[in-house]
Amino acid sequence: MADPASDLIARLLRTIYQPIPRDGATSGLNTASDHGEIGFRKLDAEYEALEHARDLAIAAITSYSEGRLSANRSRRNQLCPIYRLPNEILASIFEYALGRRHFWRGPSYLQPLDTKAPWHVSRTSKLWREIALGTATLWSNIDLSTVPMTRALLERSKSALLDVQVRERGGAWDVRLLQILRPHINRCSALTLHGLTREALECLTTPAPRLEAFSAYVDLDSTEDVVSESSSALPDLFGGHVSQLRTMTLRGICLPLTSALFVGLTDLHLANISYVGSSMAQFFRNLAMCPLLGTLRMDFVKFSLAVNPVAPIDLRHLYTLDLSYIPREVIRSLLASIRTPHLLSLEIHTRDIPSFHSILPSSTELVTDLLNLSLVRKLGLRATNEEVIFVASDSDTQRPLFVVQFENYDHSQNLARPTLSELGRILSFPNIEVFDLNYLCDSDESGITPPEFAHIVRGMPTITSLELTGCDGRFMETLVVTPTQHLCPRLEVLTIRSCSVDGGLLVQLIGSRTSRLREGPEGEGGIGLRLVEIVACKGVGSEVIKALDDLPISVTVWDGSE
Repeated sequence: MADPASDLIARLLRTIYQPIPRDGATSGLNTASDHGEIGFRKLDAEYEALEHARDLAIAAITSYSEGRLSANRSRRNQLCPIYRLPNEILASIFEYALGRRHFWRGPSYLQPLDTKAPWHVSRTSKLWREIALGTATLWSNIDLSTVPMTRALLERSKSALLDVQVRERGGAWDVRLLQILRPHINRCSALTLHGLTREALECLTTPAPRLEAFSAYVDLDSTEDVVSESSSALPDLFGGHVSQLRTMTLRGICLPLTSALFVGLTDLHLANISYVGSSMAQFFRNLAMCPLLGTLRMDFVKFSLAVNPVAPIDLRHLYTLDLSYIPREVIRSLLASIRTPHLLSLEIHTRDIPSFHSILPSSTELVTDLLNLSLVRKLGLRATNEEVIFVASDSDTQRPLFVVQFENYDHSQNLARPTLSELGRILSFPNIEVFDLNYLCDSDESGITPPEFAHIVRGMPTITSLELTGCDGRFMETLVVTPTQHLCPRLEVLTIRSCSVDGGLLVQLIGSRTSRLREGPEGEGGIGLRLVEIVACKGVGSEVIKALDDLPISVTVWDGSE
C-alpha cells in the first residue's frame, strides 16, 4: 500500500483544486468502473488508499513545515545578541542567576529561585539546555527534598563540590536522602542539616575531606532546651576525616569535645548542649587548636565544671564573641582564659546576678583589654523592669565593641542600680564622648536616683554629648553648673526626650552653661553648651520656650507629633 499511497499523494496534490462532481466521483482518480461486488471492493480499497494518502500528505506537510519553522526559529535565535556570547560567559551568567551562596560565610538558606533556576535555564532553548547540562557547578546547590530530585542533581553535578542542605519542613524527612548522598559526601564542601535524628546521623560516618562548613540541628520543643551529653552517644561523624573543616554549627548535637571536628576552626557556634561529662579544660584545649578562630558563639551551653587553663589561650584573630544564657562561671572562666585582639565585638546575655563583677575577670587590665574600654566613644544604656542593656561602640566604625544584657523577667530585683554603680569602678571609660541613657526613673523599680546619676556622670568628665530619654526630670538639677559643682565640663550637646521636666529648672540648667564660657579641666580652655534639643517633654510651655529662645545657643523644641 505504501507505493500506491505515494503515487496518490502526488496525484492528489496535482488535482487538489479540481472540482468534485455531484455524483461523488473524483475526476481522473476514480478508476472503479465495475458494477456489483467487485466494484464495491475496488471503491472501498480506493477510499482507504485516499484516506491513507491524505494522512501521509498532512503528516509530510506538517513535518516539513515544523522542521522549517524550527530551523527558522533557531536561525532567528542565533541572530540575537545573547547567542553571540561564548558558552563560558553564558555559563557564568547562569551561575549568577542561580544565586550561589556559601553557607560558611553566614546563615543562608536555599530559596525557591535558587533551586528552580537551573531547571528553568535548561528548559529555555536547546543551546541553553546544552550549556546548563554541561555546567556541573550549576547543579551543585542541592536541597534534599525528594529522592528523584536528589538523584538528578547528584548526577548532573558530576564531580563538582556540593553545597547541600535539608531545610526544616515541619515533619520528619526521608533518611533515604542522606543514604543517597552518602557516596558523594567526599565532595561536599558545605552541609547544613535540620531536624536530624539518630538514624540520620548514622549516615554521616564516611570521610568528608573537602567539607569546609558543617551545620547540624535537632528539633527541640523550646529554644532553651538542652541535649545532654550522656543522653545521646553520637557516632564518629565523618570518621574524624575533615581536614578542611573551618565552620561548624551544632544545635542540640552533643558532639564529644574530643572529636577531630573541633580542630582548626575559624567559626564555631554551639547551642542547646549540656556537657555533663566533660569539663571546660577539654574545650579550652580545642580553642587552643583553633588559632585562627574568628567567631565564637555559645547559646545555652553548660559544662560540668568551669576551670581556668594553665596558660592563656591566644585568639588574636577572634573578631566576634557571643555568649548567651550560659552560666556566669563559664562566662568568667572563658573571658579570663583568652587573649583577644583590639576591636573584638563581645556580646553577653545573662539571667544570672546583675553584676559585671560576676561575669568579668578580676584583673582590671584584662577587663580593659577585653572590652577595649579605651576605644569606647559612645555608651548607650536602656533599663526596664525586665532588662538592662549596655551598648558600647567606637566613633569610627560604629560597630559595637561590647553589648551586655542582664535579664530579670520575674522582676525580683533592680537591674540598673547594681550594674550602673560599677561604672567607673569595674568599667572605666577614659575617652567616652557620647552617653545615651534610656528610661531611668527613680519612681520605677528599674531606675536610679539623681545622686546616683550624678555619681555616674562624675566619672565621665570627657562626655561632650548627653541624651536622656524617658529619664527622671530631676537629673537636670545635677547638671546645673554651680560654684561647687560642674558635672560634664565638656558637654556641648544635650538632648532631652520624653521626660517630665521643670521648665524653670530647664532654663536655669541651660543658662548656667551658656551665660559665660565655662572653664574646662585645668589647662584647657572654656567649653560651653552649644546645642540643645527637647523632644516631647512635659512641662515645657510657651513661656519656657520663649525664655529658651532668648538664650545665645541653638535650642530646638519638638512636641513629638512629627
